[in-house]
Amino acid sequence: MIYLTPSDSGSMKLGDRLIEWCWYDPCEAGSPVFCDFMTDSNGKQHNVTMPAGILRPEAWEAQLSRRKGKLPPLWYNIFTKSDLPLLTAIHSFDNSKANFFEGKLLLAGEAYTQIRPHLGASCDIAALQALTLAKVLHGEMSLKEWETNVAQYATKKAVQSNATGVFGMTGQWPEGFVPSSEA
Repeated sequence: MIYLTPSDSGSMKLGDRLIEWCWYDPCEAGSPVFCDFMTDSNGKQHNVTMPAGILRPEAWEAQLSRRKGKLPPLWYNIFTKSDLPLLTAIHSFDNSKANFFEGKLLLAGEAYTQIRPHLGASCDIAALQALTLAKVLHGEMSLKEWETNVAQYATKKAVQSNATGVFGMTGQWPEGFVPSSEA
């Protein structure tokens, strides 16, 4: 994904603005490739984020080399001409329980479930929870019904997001997934 952003001074004028990009690439946490990428130029291994500029150049060159025949030339040029990137491991977790201690503690938003960022919908679940919690507080919906509705919605969004990520990285929808206009 490539997008334009303002310069450090906030300018969006042609020639001033910046090109930023995101490259999602599957890599299992703890795998040799993950450990190699997440070890910086000082030999320190990072678990979640590798700050910009301290990625080992040889790790970045190996990534580009592995993908050279698979990336369109335009993207390959952008990646090879960019400064060393910031790396962030993306994790997700699903949860079906939001109600604890007989309704005294409710998990909301990303404390409840964290979906991958491929849909750009990170606030959807928290918004649904907030908007529908009013129905619980006014006696129009039970806490159990609220929790069930939120879990169903979160599961649906997680499946859509994961599938979109797979499609973006492979060009193929996962087997059995049928994209809808809702995603």
